[in-house]
Amino acid sequence: MKDILFLFFMVFDPWRVLVPAGLSVILLVSPWLAKGNPKSPYTLVQRVLSQLTGKFALYLFGFTGLLGFCLSWFPFFVNSSLLSDGGLLGWLEVMCYGGGVFCLWKVQQVTALGERPFQGWPWLGCILFLGALSLWILKWDEVVYGGSAGIGGGVSSWDWPRLLSKGIHVLLSALAVGGLVVILLGAISWTKGKKEGNEHLKRRQQEEECRIQVVRFGMAWVLGGVVPQVVVGSWLMVALGEDVRNHFLNGLTLGSFIFFSSLLLALLGLVLINAAFIAPQVKGLVWGGWTSILCAIFLMGFIRYDTLGVAVASWQTEGIWFPLSVWHLLLSVLPLVALLAFLLKALSSALIFHGEKPTE
Repeated sequence: MKDILFLFFMVFDPWRVLVPAGLSVILLVSPWLAKGNPKSPYTLVQRVLSQLTGKFALYLFGFTGLLGFCLSWFPFFVNSSLLSDGGLLGWLEVMCYGGGVFCLWKVQQVTALGERPFQGWPWLGCILFLGALSLWILKWDEVVYGGSAGIGGGVSSWDWPRLLSKGIHVLLSALAVGGLVVILLGAISWTKGKKEGNEHLKRRQQEEECRIQVVRFGMAWVLGGVVPQVVVGSWLMVALGEDVRNHFLNGLTLGSFIFFSSLLLALLGLVLINAAFIAPQVKGLVWGGWTSILCAIFLMGFIRYDTLGVAVASWQTEGIWFPLSVWHLLLSVLPLVALLAFLLKALSSALIFHGEKPTE
């Protein structure tokens, strides 16, 4: 039971910072592209994300926070107190995270009334969530490498190549995750119920054109987040050290299989999304690319778990660690499906709400 809880925490804790950070950036950019046009698809993206980004952040924080609380009773290695409370870096991260949720709550309140929110709130929310993401990276670097990195050893002792490569890698991943949400926003049905008539057919045609633009908008963010990973991911693999590289490149462990599988899925996703960008009306290409990138990012959580185990084993021998197994992969699919079902339901409800509001 302890290994399952810890694995769930390691796999899903990154989503807690990736989802709000990526969506807050997209929420900030969307009004610039809409240029004040209330019928623009970017306006719809802005309205839906302003309603849901804060809620997603809050629910993900509650889910991973519950896992972290349970894990505080089962220490695995030295510095396990950092895992439960995060130390100073953890408290700063929580403060930034809470501040970002508050800013997006203010945006949500104003948007629900049909008014334009004060532009400072999206800016501040985006900055705070990006700050929480940066502190999250520093916190986990402190958990793994102890006093040799982070506040304990001072700024001069930080391993800047490792931290910088991690930071760029996680930021690009956040943009890709945000793009996946936007693609899903454009791919699901916008109209509640089935109606007939010329007016309804005309509305459906306009809706389809708008959906295609939203899907392409999401694809652009996914491509912008995944394509640079070819370089950044290689840099990160080198910066993590020889033990980690040998573990994933030997081809003999389950972690190595997961690593190469994630790379193949990411390449397949890029091919399908590039094809879907040209022909977004082909649903198979859209859903195939979306699923491939989602699975690649999901598998990265297991790579993170295995990386932490290898890194801890390199400087500590008495720590308790549970190696990956096929059962871990199968069991972790269950909370992922639950989170996706919640995301799909929330997006559908928000789209129906905004689709039925009268045009200003």
